[in-house]
Amino acid sequence: MAPRNGPFVTWRIDVLDIYSSCAYIGPRSNNGKQQQTGATGQTVDNGFSEEIDAIQAATLRSLASAHRVRLIHLLSAGPRDVRDIAAALHLSQTATSQQLAALRSAGLVEGSRDGRSVTYQLTDPDIAVACGLMRAALVHRLMRLGRLAAAAAPDVPPSAAASKPLEAVTR
Repeated sequence: MAPRNGPFVTWRIDVLDIYSSCAYIGPRSNNGKQQQTGATGQTVDNGFSEEIDAIQAATLRSLASAHRVRLIHLLSAGPRDVRDIAAALHLSQTATSQQLAALRSAGLVEGSRDGRSVTYQLTDPDIAVACGLMRAALVHRLMRLGRLAAAAAPDVPPSAAASKPLEAVTR
């Protein structure tokens, strides 16, 4: 699908690009990138690119909906028709189309029309890989927090803790 005119364009981001803009992964040659001096006075390549950072931020904002994340995971298995997507996610066809339009505007999915039916697929399989990595990181974090909670309350049986409703915290 060709890039559309307007505020959004289609781009390709590799998982390595996402990872390297989030974390320092080791020394690299300068290649014209900005460098800064660390606490020890040594020059360090921060590996950041303002353009990539802006694109990454826009992409992550487009995924700021649980429905859209679920769409990405669903489409990771392959192309799907809008009706199938709506049924799998228990959404109306209108709501599904709106969520798909947002992902299409961000360049994450593309649709192909066959008569009255539209089939959607991911523009790049690495999108699903990146979402899977984030999900795995969240699961690991939740497991650590669960172990911390269990260690902090050894006297509370798990069934008693699960039966209590959560209370709202006000500040």
